[in-house]
Amino acid sequence: MRSFLLTVLLAVCAPLPAQAPAVPAPPPQAPAPAAEAVQVPAEPAKEENAPRQIPAKIIPGKVAAVDTEKRTLTLTRTDDGGKGETVAFNYDTRMRVYQRNKPMTVQDLVPGTVVKVHYAENRDGSFQVRRVMIDPPKADAPAQSGGTGD
Repeated sequence: MRSFLLTVLLAVCAPLPAQAPAVPAPPPQAPAPAAEAVQVPAEPAKEENAPRQIPAKIIPGKVAAVDTEKRTLTLTRTDDGGKGETVAFNYDTRMRVYQRNKPMTVQDLVPGTVVKVHYAENRDGSFQVRRVMIDPPKADAPAQSGGTGD
């Protein structure tokens, strides 16, 4: 019986054969994020005195004066809403002047020029010109064909 116990003891205590490599455990997953509150980006702080612009408005009229030093444009209105009224506008380097979709300059705005002024009203009540469209001159008489007159 001793030999039997010794055999069992040796069998149990004998070095075990190498085990097959263990299957690597999947990497630990990050815990599911808790319901995150959606953050709305904060609006940039507005300066109290910064001009606030609203969508452009349009006034038709005739150029009364242009002061390039003060960057002002004075217009005599020709529309029914203010016929004959004079309106002063401010302009800056972003103002664009066009005639028939061709870029023009401030120097093309001479007194008497018929225009449509696209402007925005600033918070302080002043008007800022965005674009000036020069109306092409209208012919008083229909175009005549050039003939020899014979």
